[in-house]
Amino acid sequence: MTITNTDEEQSINAIFRDAVFYTSTNLKLLVTNENTNKTIEYAVDSVQYKANYATISYNVDSADQFKDGEEYLIKILNASNELLFIDKIYVTEVSFDSSKQNIANTDYTFTETNDSDYEYTVINN
Repeated sequence: MTITNTDEEQSINAIFRDAVFYTSTNLKLLVTNENTNKTIEYAVDSVQYKANYATISYNVDSADQFKDGEEYLIKILNASNELLFIDKIYVTEVSFDSSKQNIANTDYTFTETNDSDYEYTVINN
């Protein structure tokens, strides 16, 4: 899962458990801070489909952004409250070199581009 932050917008990449295409109106995004047990339901602003995943964007208040040193449980549900995606993340306090971000281990992965010019990583197992 990839998470991006700006001052007010966050987005995550997710692979849904079914093959249904969802819109922003029929998805629920729940984020639970594992340290405080506070759960926030975010309204999904947009869903963009790529070759093998979807990017879900949503707006946040600055007080509710992911914080360093915290753990979060992220759930995406459909309109019937069926679980489509779940992941747990830990926000590290250690800064990283952005030039080394997203470098795949080439022994197990390779990158392809499909007809729509979307790049995606294929995992060999």
